[in-house]
Amino acid sequence: MQAGLLNISHDDHQWQWWSWQHKLSHDAIRAAISTKYNEMLTDYEVDPISALNMPLFLQNNQSLHDDFNGVLKLQGVDLLDVDMSDDRQRDSWIWYHFLEHQTAEQELGISS
Repeated sequence: MQAGLLNISHDDHQWQWWSWQHKLSHDAIRAAISTKYNEMLTDYEVDPISALNMPLFLQNNQSLHDDFNGVLKLQGVDLLDVDMSDDRQRDSWIWYHFLEHQTAEQELGISS
């Protein structure tokens, strides 16, 4: 699943596939944190992604990242400030977003 987070989505079908892979990675991270740290993190809704409400997706996603980065004491980046209609910004966001998932999973010793 982690590798799927590097896919650059260009249409609705690809975004929905990416969204599912993304959710599975967050589920794995939260489960591992629950097991390792005995902490239950909030499951903010990030799937499916609604193009009509991208700000809500970005906020929920940032909350998930802030939560796991806080528990794991990892430095995160601002994943809120992105214009998904700009190819360069979206591609950069996907890369930085992937790196946070990769780092968290490595820290937890899991691979989604």
